[in-house]
Amino acid sequence: MNLQRERAGEGKYVIQTEEKNLSAVEAVTAYKELNDVERGFAHLKGLLSVRPVYHRQERRVRAHVFVAALAFLLDRALEKKLRHAGSSLSSPLGWRALETVRCVEVDLETRRKLCVTAAASTPLKC
Repeated sequence: MNLQRERAGEGKYVIQTEEKNLSAVEAVTAYKELNDVERGFAHLKGLLSVRPVYHRQERRVRAHVFVAALAFLLDRALEKKLRHAGSSLSSPLGWRALETVRCVEVDLETRRKLCVTAAASTPLKC
Protein backbone atom coordinates (compact mmCIF):
# COMPACT_ATOMS: atom_id res chain seq x y z
CA MET A 1 0.00 0.00 0.00
CA ASN A 2 2.80 2.45 0.86
CA LEU A 3 4.56 1.75 -2.45
CA GLN A 4 1.42 2.66 -4.43
CA ARG A 5 1.10 5.94 -2.53
CA GLU A 6 4.79 6.69 -3.08
CA ARG A 7 4.47 6.03 -6.82
CA ALA A 8 1.40 8.26 -7.05
CA GLY A 9 3.36 11.15 -5.54
CA GLU A 10 6.53 10.59 -7.58
CA GLY A 11 7.63 13.65 -9.49
CA LYS A 12 5.27 15.98 -7.64
CA TYR A 13 6.57 19.01 -5.76
CA VAL A 14 5.08 21.10 -2.99
CA ILE A 15 7.00 24.36 -2.91
CA GLN A 16 6.18 27.53 -1.06
CA THR A 17 7.64 30.80 -2.25
CA GLU A 18 7.23 34.47 -1.46
CA GLU A 19 7.97 35.38 -5.07
CA LYS A 20 4.57 36.34 -6.45
CA ASN A 21 5.77 36.73 -10.06
CA LEU A 22 6.92 33.11 -10.49
CA SER A 23 4.80 30.52 -12.24
CA ALA A 24 4.70 27.01 -10.78
CA VAL A 25 7.19 25.80 -13.42
CA GLU A 26 9.55 28.71 -12.69
CA ALA A 27 9.37 28.03 -8.95
CA VAL A 28 10.23 24.35 -9.46
CA THR A 29 13.08 25.29 -11.83
CA ALA A 30 14.48 27.76 -9.29
CA TYR A 31 14.19 25.13 -6.55
CA LYS A 32 16.02 22.54 -8.64
CA GLU A 33 18.77 25.04 -9.49
CA LEU A 34 19.15 25.89 -5.80
CA ASN A 35 19.35 22.19 -5.01
CA ASP A 36 22.10 21.79 -7.65
CA VAL A 37 24.03 24.69 -6.11
CA GLU A 38 23.74 23.23 -2.61
CA ARG A 39 24.74 19.78 -3.87
CA GLY A 40 27.78 21.28 -5.61
CA PHE A 41 28.85 23.15 -2.47
CA ALA A 42 28.39 20.08 -0.29
CA HIS A 43 30.37 17.90 -2.70
CA LEU A 44 33.24 20.35 -3.03
CA LYS A 45 33.41 20.99 0.71
CA GLY A 46 33.73 17.24 1.18
CA LEU A 47 36.30 16.97 -1.60
CA LEU A 48 38.35 19.80 -0.12
CA SER A 49 37.84 18.42 3.42
CA VAL A 50 36.38 21.73 4.56
CA ARG A 51 35.08 21.52 8.08
CA PRO A 52 32.31 23.78 9.36
CA VAL A 53 33.70 27.27 9.86
CA TYR A 54 32.08 29.97 11.97
CA HIS A 55 33.20 33.51 11.15
CA ARG A 56 32.71 36.59 13.27
CA GLN A 57 34.31 39.18 11.01
CA GLU A 58 32.58 40.37 7.86
CA ARG A 59 35.74 40.16 5.72
CA ARG A 60 36.16 36.50 6.66
CA VAL A 61 32.54 35.73 5.84
CA ARG A 62 32.99 37.42 2.46
CA ALA A 63 36.22 35.47 1.83
CA HIS A 64 34.51 32.19 2.74
CA VAL A 65 31.59 32.91 0.40
CA PHE A 66 34.04 33.87 -2.36
CA VAL A 67 35.94 30.58 -2.01
CA ALA A 68 32.69 28.60 -1.97
CA ALA A 69 31.44 30.43 -5.09
CA LEU A 70 34.76 29.84 -6.83
CA ALA A 71 34.61 26.14 -5.97
CA PHE A 72 31.08 25.98 -7.35
CA LEU A 73 32.20 27.74 -10.54
CA LEU A 74 35.01 25.21 -10.97
CA ASP A 75 32.54 22.36 -10.45
CA ARG A 76 30.22 23.76 -13.13
CA ALA A 77 33.16 24.33 -15.50
CA LEU A 78 34.26 20.71 -15.06
CA GLU A 79 30.70 19.50 -15.60
CA LYS A 80 30.44 21.55 -18.81
CA LYS A 81 33.81 20.27 -20.10
CA LEU A 82 32.81 16.68 -19.37
CA ARG A 83 29.53 17.10 -21.27
CA HIS A 84 31.29 18.82 -24.18
CA ALA A 85 33.81 15.95 -24.36
CA GLY A 86 30.95 13.45 -24.51
CA SER A 87 31.95 11.91 -21.18
CA SER A 88 29.37 10.11 -19.09
CA LEU A 89 31.17 11.14 -15.88
CA SER A 90 29.34 13.38 -13.44
CA SER A 91 31.33 16.19 -11.85
CA PRO A 92 31.81 14.22 -8.57
CA LEU A 93 33.25 11.30 -10.55
CA GLY A 94 35.29 13.73 -12.64
CA TRP A 95 36.83 15.23 -9.48
CA ARG A 96 37.55 11.75 -8.19
CA ALA A 97 39.31 10.89 -11.47
CA LEU A 98 41.30 14.13 -11.30
CA GLU A 99 42.53 13.22 -7.82
CA THR A 100 44.57 10.42 -9.45
CA VAL A 101 46.39 12.76 -11.87
CA ARG A 102 49.97 13.41 -10.83
CA CYS A 103 52.60 15.84 -12.06
CA VAL A 104 56.17 14.53 -11.84
CA GLU A 105 59.43 16.29 -12.61
CA VAL A 106 61.96 13.92 -14.22
CA ASP A 107 65.70 14.66 -14.21
CA LEU A 108 67.24 13.78 -17.56
CA GLU A 109 70.96 14.06 -18.27
CA THR A 110 70.75 17.50 -19.90
CA ARG A 111 67.45 18.87 -18.66
CA ARG A 112 64.38 18.38 -16.52
CA LYS A 113 61.07 17.34 -17.98
CA LEU A 114 57.59 17.69 -16.52
CA CYS A 115 55.40 14.60 -16.92
CA VAL A 116 51.69 14.30 -16.13
CA THR A 117 49.72 11.11 -15.57
CA ALA A 118 46.41 10.82 -17.36
CA ALA A 119 44.97 8.72 -14.54
CA ALA A 120 46.16 6.35 -11.83
CA SER A 121 46.07 3.36 -14.14
CA THR A 122 47.69 5.15 -17.11
CA PRO A 123 51.47 5.47 -17.62
CA LEU A 124 53.29 8.81 -17.51
CA LYS A 125 53.02 11.09 -20.53
CA CYS A 126 55.97 13.42 -20.96
